[in-house]
Amino acid sequence: MAGPRRKLEKGPARPEESVFPHELRPGDHVIGRDGEVWEVAAPPVVHLQGKMHTIRLRKPGDRRITGMEHWPAHERVAVRRR
Repeated sequence: MAGPRRKLEKGPARPEESVFPHELRPGDHVIGRDGEVWEVAAPPVVHLQGKMHTIRLRKPGDRRITGMEHWPAHERVAVRRR
């Protein structure tokens, strides 16, 4: 027979993660090079045989795509996952 169930506790908000550009997903919040928070609007587009990624960004809560960033595949990006 199984023992008593443990309650799942919600921990503190998830801290920033560092991920490679190809791991970004729509809805992720990216901390830009200037410290601003942007939301990933679409999956990354791969260029130069996988060595460069273009990510379309928008302000959180805004539906219009307002920016594009280019990241080399080997650089990590600071992200807050939803």
